[in-house]
Amino acid sequence: MFFSSFNHLSLVTAQKLEPKIKVGALVMEWGLEGAGKAVKAYGFDYYHPAFQSLGKAQVEECHAHGIKVNVWTVNSMKALEECYEWGVDGIFTDFPKVARAYVDAQ
Repeated sequence: MFFSSFNHLSLVTAQKLEPKIKVGALVMEWGLEGAGKAVKAYGFDYYHPAFQSLGKAQVEECHAHGIKVNVWTVNSMKALEECYEWGVDGIFTDFPKVARAYVDAQ
């Protein structure tokens, strides 16, 4: 289980209350420059960007810092294909059956 929030101070509080909890930083559509380094500096485990702010280089940068990437909201087939190609760790979608069928077909 993990907690995720746009309020990153809430994530810090969650970690203080339960140090073993995994936390993920949700970020707005404009993303976060140097996300892997920034998320790691806060001691968070996951980066949760909007799809439109993400690219393969950012996924690789996060992974290089040991940060997993879960993307929101992936509702088009093109976005799903790109996320899969980039190696994201998870997606948020309104169409889980379509996403599951795509992943199973790979």
